[in-house]
Amino acid sequence: MVTVDKEEMASSGLFTKVAAAAVAALLISPIIVISVLSFSESRYLMFPPPGYSLRWYQNLIQDTSWRHAFLTSIEIAIPVMFLATLLGTAAAIALARSQSRAKELLITLTLTPMIVPSIVTAVAAFLWFAPVHLVETPIALVFSHTAIAIPLVVLSVSASLQGVDQSLELCARSLGASPFLAFRKITLPQIRAGILGGGLFAFITSFDEPVIALFIAGTKTVTLPKRMWDGIRYEIDPTVSAVSTIIVLFTLFLVVLAFHFSPRRTRTSPPASPETGGRQA
Repeated sequence: MVTVDKEEMASSGLFTKVAAAAVAALLISPIIVISVLSFSESRYLMFPPPGYSLRWYQNLIQDTSWRHAFLTSIEIAIPVMFLATLLGTAAAIALARSQSRAKELLITLTLTPMIVPSIVTAVAAFLWFAPVHLVETPIALVFSHTAIAIPLVVLSVSASLQGVDQSLELCARSLGASPFLAFRKITLPQIRAGILGGGLFAFITSFDEPVIALFIAGTKTVTLPKRMWDGIRYEIDPTVSAVSTIIVLFTLFLVVLAFHFSPRRTRTSPPASPETGGRQA
């Protein structure tokens, strides 16, 4: 029986690995295809490409519309990152320290933008900004992207706050420190990683967001995702594949950076016993 159980466990583990590899290949295959197409010499999207060239990367550099769209996305993502980080950090701290009976309801409402479909958020943003004539302006995109980025910051900072001992801050305040000084000296250093990780995730969310941009960007404020959509809808331009490849690499770099700064639970070593003379085994 023991031999049979071991064989079943081995076969089950092999099946799990094969299934995981198949799912990973299915998810990665579109990225690989797009990356290969970005080096095609054909004027149309053909796979496999008839030849290879860097012409579409050169076109990306020379075409002013692509450069303008990239800079516009950066100009919008940076203020979104700062606003979402500030508001999300404040919300996470307030929710973590709240003693209200409606705390669970407040948490649910704060995380609602992650649950609501993007199309619903885009329509609501259009109806909100249209009467005040802010459609097709960067301000509308900044506020809309901030709304959908705040929950990511809240989650990241909340994870950091789980390992913070609030009594340390209360002790500092009892010794004469102001609330702001106690927070800056005691709590802020402990949650800095969560704040930085949440800020990077907010930047990625704004930089890669296409749906809201399609509704309220118009023709005056063209972000990079909207420019890519126009490039696919109105023309067959393989430059889109080159842009997609760069965005994938750029986003991957930011995600790795965000995970590097994201809070992680560290394993602490057990205290040394008196029998070992203060040394650990």
